[in-house]
Amino acid sequence: MENKINETENGIVVTPDQASIEVVASYVEETLEKSEVAMRDSYKINIALDELYSNIVRYSGASEAKVSCVVDEHTVTLHLQDNGIPFDPTAKEDADMEQLAEEEQIGGRGIFLVKKLMSEVTYCYENGYNELTVKLQRM
Repeated sequence: MENKINETENGIVVTPDQASIEVVASYVEETLEKSEVAMRDSYKINIALDELYSNIVRYSGASEAKVSCVVDEHTVTLHLQDNGIPFDPTAKEDADMEQLAEEEQIGGRGIFLVKKLMSEVTYCYENGYNELTVKLQRM
């Protein structure tokens, strides 16, 4: 199946599959570079994007995802929408990192990491879409 990619004024719209991960990452990276975002901040945004978008691809069952990255003088805002199964990662209790380190279980660390790296993480489910927004105060 060929991935449908549409660029919009406010970001890109893709079919959330394995092939789209690179497309979404490139879009965000280009946006950060054009806005001359510091390497340290770009790294944090890319970690958050990797975790959040890969979860959409793997678990949401969505047929469409919208991704936007907006940079202003003080903030980088990453907004992800998908029409998959409703899931609020902000409602998930923070992982006990000590316990996770002792267990061989994979999972539970990504959302925790995103919450720690970002200045703000918000979620809502509206009009059939999960909407997750993460903000990072620029250094």
